[in-house]
Amino acid sequence: MSKKDNNVFAYRFTEKITKEVAQIWSIGWENQTSHLYNWKGKKRKEDSMYIFQYTVSGIGAIELGGKNHKLTAGKAFLIDISEEYRYYLPPTSEHWEFIFITLYGETVKKCWHSFTENEQPIIQLASDSRPIQHLLRIYQLAKDKQINNAFQASSLAYSFIMELYQYKKNIGDIQLPESILNATLFAQNHYHKPIGPEDMAEAAALSRFHFTRLFKKVLG
Repeated sequence: MSKKDNNVFAYRFTEKITKEVAQIWSIGWENQTSHLYNWKGKKRKEDSMYIFQYTVSGIGAIELGGKNHKLTAGKAFLIDISEEYRYYLPPTSEHWEFIFITLYGETVKKCWHSFTENEQPIIQLASDSRPIQHLLRIYQLAKDKQINNAFQASSLAYSFIMELYQYKKNIGDIQLPESILNATLFAQNHYHKPIGPEDMAEAAALSRFHFTRLFKKVLG
């Protein structure tokens, strides 16, 4: 996944039927380096909207449900824009690069409920997973100014939600220790580099011995 220029694209479609199903409000790619970057829920004017935000590189953080979650490459969240949360660039991180999409509509709302019902708000996805590849396609269309009407935008939004549902069904319900998830995501996001067991153990925050033993136990 190559780096992109910072861009945010906003849409204000009025067709009622598309707003009821699924619609795009905004999509963007950002690389935050200022520790003043700090978004809080309940204080935002928008409502009935949902943000999906995927970390490309660097480290971000989100406070949600009384817990603080570290957001490294491959981790994403899907939140109701009006709920209580805070996502920000933590003091220990030099940058946080991410791609996001803000959506609304009943289909989006149901998807948010589906992903939050197990109280696991952080989603793990490889950069080549179908939801992320579809998100990148939407972003490129926006950047190329090829999202031209409400019906096209609604179709793109709906397809993205369906990709998330399929991901959750096929992969997302598999429960793995966070250390192993971090290691596998690291490998998936750096497959083009000569990484080894030491690198994966470091990504898992484990010694090589403990990482190898746990990896074999969990994944065979």
